[in-house]
Amino acid sequence: FTDAIARVDDPALRRALLDLRDLHGLHTLEREQAWFLRHGVFEAPKARALRDEVHALCAEVRGAALAVVEGFAIPEVLIGSIDHQG
Repeated sequence: FTDAIARVDDPALRRALLDLRDLHGLHTLEREQAWFLRHGVFEAPKARALRDEVHALCAEVRGAALAVVEGFAIPEVLIGSIDHQG
């Protein structure tokens, strides 16, 4: 995915894809944070900061969500209801 992003010429699209990539990675870390906390990889302040960053990235990519769904041709039946009003 990162290699494909590097080949994107449109700066706005590249930024949106980078944000989505980062969101995926951070969300994965957040989802597994209990393991990281238990094994001493994360401390509680880092876990909270991770959650805050995921929320911030969600807010950033929110405006592009419909375009991303349409770009990947994801059927609406698979994603539930979508707010088409923006």
